[in-house]
Amino acid sequence: MTRYSVSYFVKLPPTARKQLHSLPKKFLPKIIARIDDLSSDPRPPRVKKLSGKLDTHRIRQGPYRIVYQVRDEDGVVLILSVADRKDAYR
Repeated sequence: MTRYSVSYFVKLPPTARKQLHSLPKKFLPKIIARIDDLSSDPRPPRVKKLSGKLDTHRIRQGPYRIVYQVRDEDGVVLILSVADRKDAYR
């Protein structure tokens, strides 16, 4: 994997923000830390690229999945979903 020295801007749209706020409080610090880390490395180790979707990836944090899209040309990481693994891909 390539390490990035360029900082990315992480966007959290209202739908993802609502999902994040609905999660149990005990998981929030680690999930927020994982999202923050995406600004320095949008493709960290153990990231999975989702098939059939352009530049869409997911990372795991406990029983939750963070699904996001990397826009290298804009320097943006767009968070699409923060949800339990059973609901993350719907």
